[in-house]
Amino acid sequence: MNTIELEKIGIEVDEIIPYTIIENYIFDIKGLSANKKLFLLMLRRYCGADKKPAYPSYTTLMVDIGSTSRATIMKCIDFFIWLKWLERINRSAENKEKLSNYYILSLKNIRLVLEHFKKKNYSFKDIETYFEKEYKNKDTKVELLSKPCKYLTE
Repeated sequence: MNTIELEKIGIEVDEIIPYTIIENYIFDIKGLSANKKLFLLMLRRYCGADKKPAYPSYTTLMVDIGSTSRATIMKCIDFFIWLKWLERINRSAENKEKLSNYYILSLKNIRLVLEHFKKKNYSFKDIETYFEKEYKNKDTKVELLSKPCKYLTE
C-alpha cells in the first residue's frame, strides 16, 4: 500500500498563501458566544483587506459557521447591528429579484466599543444574555432593535 509522502511542517519562503488578516482584538473578545464570534470572523474574512462591503448569503454564512438555522444568522446580524459594528444594506436586482444583502463591518466601532466595555467593566456574556432575552420576547424585540445598545449610552 502506498502512502502519501508529506512535507515537513513549515512554509516555503516563496509560497503564496491565500489568507485574511484579522485584527487580534476580534479574536480576544471574551464571553462572546462561539456562533457570534465565528460569524464575525467569517464576515471579516468576506470584507477582505479593502474592508469593502461583504455580501455572503444566509446559506453561505450558515455553512461557514456550521449552523442549520437561518434564525441563528439573523440573530448574529441583528446583534452586531445593535452594537453598531455592522450595517446591513438591502439590495435587489433590476428585475426586483432579491439579492444577498451588503454588510459593512466597522472595525473602528468594534475597537471603540471593546475599549468602552473594558473601561466600564462590562461582560460580553452579560450583554449577550441581555440581548438574547430581549430578542426572544416578541414584545421587546422590536423595541430592542429600534434603539441603540443600552450599554453604549450608560
